[in-house]
Amino acid sequence: MKLLCEHDFRMALERHASMVYRLAYARTGNAADAEDICQDVFLSLSTKNPDFETVDDMKAWLIRVTINRANTLWRTAWRRRVILDGPLDNSEEESQEDLMIREALSELSGKDRILIQLHYFEGYKLEEIAKIQRKSSTTVRSQLHRVHKKLRRIFKEERA
Repeated sequence: MKLLCEHDFRMALERHASMVYRLAYARTGNAADAEDICQDVFLSLSTKNPDFETVDDMKAWLIRVTINRANTLWRTAWRRRVILDGPLDNSEEESQEDLMIREALSELSGKDRILIQLHYFEGYKLEEIAKIQRKSSTTVRSQLHRVHKKLRRIFKEERA
């Protein structure tokens, strides 16, 4: 087993830990699960020590592994029986608008939240998301359009 050197691991952790956590949280809607996934992802990075040409390659690898780990968690029999209620986070410092957005996002599926997270919060273009998710850019564009429709419906229902 080839381990990543401590300096490179610390650098990766400092640069990407919050992104990995946010993606895991977007998928699971649960802080404890997101923390577990984050630890698992960085343990994999440390032990597998993949060879990356650029920092962006490492970031894409971390995103892919995070999504895979979150999907694996959702496939477990126990997880399918648990229903998560409420908003994704109950921070008291959020504005009313932020709280409304967070509650709307909590009504989306985990896959839809990951798409929103990657595009709007991480700043990835559709083509980059398609590459990360191993889908065509047309598919990602269609999925994002579908998520926008869902969000519009959710916001209309909240105003009514």
